[in-house]
Amino acid sequence: MDRKELEALARERQAVLERARGLAPYACALVDAWGGPTALAHDADALGLALAMANRRWLRACWCPGHRAETAYFCDLRTGAHGWLCTECLGLVQLG
Repeated sequence: MDRKELEALARERQAVLERARGLAPYACALVDAWGGPTALAHDADALGLALAMANRRWLRACWCPGHRAETAYFCDLRTGAHGWLCTECLGLVQLG
């Protein structure tokens, strides 16, 4: 990739992050109405990132002891922290 292509990708990613921040309040309301983190979160588009930001609010400050339940992706766009949490105990399964 040349410099122009990299700059275009960076602009595109920034636009996705801005859209995700705009969708975050709605994603938080949706996840709260669901009653817990959703496995539909991901980092491929704005809606997935907004859901991942909403999932982050459910993460407990502990490791999951066995993560036998389904996992859900989370992210914090302020710090860059991301990973997977257990949908049963809400503990951390993997941190990136």
